[in-house]
Amino acid sequence: MIISFSNYLACRLVTRAIVPRSFVIAVIALSASTGSAQTIEMTKIVCRRSGPDVAPDSVDAKPITIYKAGDKYCRREYQSDPAHGTQMLIITKEPDDWSINLADHTAVHRLDRGPTFNVRLHIFWTPKPPGQRDPDEIFRELEFGNEADFFRKNRARDLGLRKIDGKDAKAFAIESGAREVTLFLDPETEKPVQIDVTKGEKPEISFHYVTYQSGLPFDPALFELPDGLKIKEAK
Repeated sequence: MIISFSNYLACRLVTRAIVPRSFVIAVIALSASTGSAQTIEMTKIVCRRSGPDVAPDSVDAKPITIYKAGDKYCRREYQSDPAHGTQMLIITKEPDDWSINLADHTAVHRLDRGPTFNVRLHIFWTPKPPGQRDPDEIFRELEFGNEADFFRKNRARDLGLRKIDGKDAKAFAIESGAREVTLFLDPETEKPVQIDVTKGEKPEISFHYVTYQSGLPFDPALFELPDGLKIKEAK
């Protein structure tokens, strides 16, 4: 399943209409080790999205919590949005995925048709229509959870130390076409602090990491559905 973090509106609409399994869900995520339920590890990320198109006081700018275990399990928790009557929770247990509105206890179930059954949590890359050139192809493998590995493998430029929220952070950049992506890492933990995306040298989107925990013990209860849901099947 492909998940691309876009905006909260797309997530809200999931429970308003039946959508295909390939629908790109708004979200943020992560990598974790694979294995059995006894040995699998889990990653937890809490992050905030910002950018020119994100109103600072909107639900889009509020923190989102993500849990991912291996390549089959993922949970995304969105903040309450009283204006639209939603509080979204997205649970994926490949090949099943549920978009849940906790505000009205409804959900839409989608079944991944394959051929692969892996959760992919792209930071900003989205699939292009068949035959269309993809100028962002290099960023297809950039996902929440593999940020540092991705930048190392792609020989990112070392920008030295920069300030994020008044603290030193190691900065690395990759440029492709009109886009440049800069990753900021905590000098001590090597965990992501922030990632910025610019297009044509103008800010496009940023993600600020509030929490980044890896190697957590797998908790299967996080990937179970809440009781009392009214579930629709996607078509």
